[in-house]
Amino acid sequence: MKKQKMISTIMIAVFVIVCALGISIIMLLIAHKDVVLAFSKLAQGAVGNKMNFARTVRMMAPLIMLALTFSVALRGQMFNAGGQGQFYLGAVCATAVSLLFPNLPGWLLIILGIIAGMAGGMLWALIPAVLKVRFRCSEVVTTLMFNYIAVYFTEFLVRVPFYVPGAVGESGSTANIPEGVSLTTLVKGSELTTEIIFALVVTAIVWYWSRWMVSGYETEVVGVNAVAARYTGVNVKNRQLLAMAISGAIAGAGGALEIIGVFHRFVIDFAPSVGFDGIVVSLMAGNSFPLIPVTAFFLSCLQSGAKTMEMFGKVPRSLVDVMIGVIIVVVTVKRLPFVVKGTKRAVKENKES
Repeated sequence: MKKQKMISTIMIAVFVIVCALGISIIMLLIAHKDVVLAFSKLAQGAVGNKMNFARTVRMMAPLIMLALTFSVALRGQMFNAGGQGQFYLGAVCATAVSLLFPNLPGWLLIILGIIAGMAGGMLWALIPAVLKVRFRCSEVVTTLMFNYIAVYFTEFLVRVPFYVPGAVGESGSTANIPEGVSLTTLVKGSELTTEIIFALVVTAIVWYWSRWMVSGYETEVVGVNAVAARYTGVNVKNRQLLAMAISGAIAGAGGALEIIGVFHRFVIDFAPSVGFDGIVVSLMAGNSFPLIPVTAFFLSCLQSGAKTMEMFGKVPRSLVDVMIGVIIVVVTVKRLPFVVKGTKRAVKENKES
């Protein structure tokens, strides 16, 4: 059964990619563009040489973490649209730890920064989760609104308590964290660090938790049918809170790793679309943990190669945004029957509970 589900998920992902590429080709032909040149430059910009490939792989890490954020919450029948805010809270918490305790050893600050990031992301996810299980507030609405709160709250922190006079402060960023607080670079001259290894390890851990641990299995059962889970003795509310806590912790860790591994300071609105892109990656993968790195690589290739395609293929990089939009539409249409059934089931379960 698991094998059949995996095959079905892979086929859907391939179908989505083919549709996106096909529609993009039609658009290029209508605009009288050289299709072969455009896509060859896109590929060249993504994986054409060592540095381009390193950039593409580097971009995978936050996408993987935010895709896991969405998928884990969905396992507990929770729609976490607040990955962006949880990511930012994790990033600013990691930055704050490094700036407040600069005399601690670098390795210790890395560990404390990741822990602080996980705590910040978890807290930001648990508030909407509690509102959902206690007062039945829609987590879709609350997590989306919490994104805006996180963006403006982190901007306030940069502008007021962590403000640095001079060009750095005026540009909208904190001071740099200590030099020793940095991840190991995997390709010299690039931004590719051990952050990608961390993301892949987290993917493996989450997959193991969902498949082999009791709490993970019970969370899966809640996601499939909350009423049936309740009748079998599963505490549905606790499992939903657990799913959101893990989800937020992953997003927070992702934000912390971006600061420690790449930016080395918190910059206002430094990743404006990473939460949305993470949801796209998760949907393309059919919320399958093993497939998330694969779809994250595909989306990273599009985003990484877009600039080269625009410069040398004479095609606007906005075409990549169109392709992403097509992917969302195709995924939505492909899964529409399941969405309708799931919505009806959720309404029925709320009435019964």
